[in-house]
Amino acid sequence: MLKVDWKKAARGGEWSTLKGAPTARKVEAHLAQDDEYLYIRLTEEANTGTLVNGLTIFQGDDWELFFAGKRGAQPYRQIGINPKGKHLELAYGESSKQWDSGATVISEVGPNLWTVCLGFPLNRLLPGGVKPGQTVYANIFRGGKDPLAWSPTFENGFHSLECLGAIVLE
Repeated sequence: MLKVDWKKAARGGEWSTLKGAPTARKVEAHLAQDDEYLYIRLTEEANTGTLVNGLTIFQGDDWELFFAGKRGAQPYRQIGINPKGKHLELAYGESSKQWDSGATVISEVGPNLWTVCLGFPLNRLLPGGVKPGQTVYANIFRGGKDPLAWSPTFENGFHSLECLGAIVLE
């Protein structure tokens, strides 16, 4: 998937509920980069027969990723991906409400594992692009009935820009 050696990728750390409580669910994020792309692989081990594809991306099970150049401030960008691999890219605090990320998005659902792999061109990740050495502020959520967060928001929503984690590109 996306020609990345995921065994060498950085592991995204522990996941929690939005309020910061630990979870027993088996959710992982792995991140890698090269000179042109940020790669992210998201997995959840679960009974995938219960996954819900809503009428919109955000009405069922999904993965949602947020990216910003500064913590706590607009502009920021969001992408949501459902189990079928359909995705929606949105921009906040920019002249356009749409974000053309140029991302490669792959969603694979097996009997006990949902995997989403993404490859984001660095020149489109944020307004003005991203360079090696730069910090990108981000958060990742496993949306659905019982949402989980890579960086807890300590509230019921996902759009908490003060709680974005830092990803330093090497």
